[in-house]
Amino acid sequence: MENWLKALIAAACVVVIAGGGYALWGGFSANRQVQQAAERADQAREEIFALAKAEPHQVDQVRFFCESVANGVQDDRRKRIARNCRELGYL
Repeated sequence: MENWLKALIAAACVVVIAGGGYALWGGFSANRQVQQAAERADQAREEIFALAKAEPHQVDQVRFFCESVANGVQDDRRKRIARNCRELGYL
């Protein structure tokens, strides 16, 4: 086999390996972002339930808490709590 053909095959192999690595890394990165968003949502949900002094099955108590926070005097902390309540579907 001629040397230029060997070089061409080697270059094609490098391109295929690099493309596969890039695709795998992109999938891993996207999956990690989704996982981190889910973890943040779980943490926010746990915080809201703790602030409402509610057990996991006491969703009505959490909704009442969220409504009272949203209707109260709005400082930065209450705005953040109300935003989390809206995003999690309790308002």
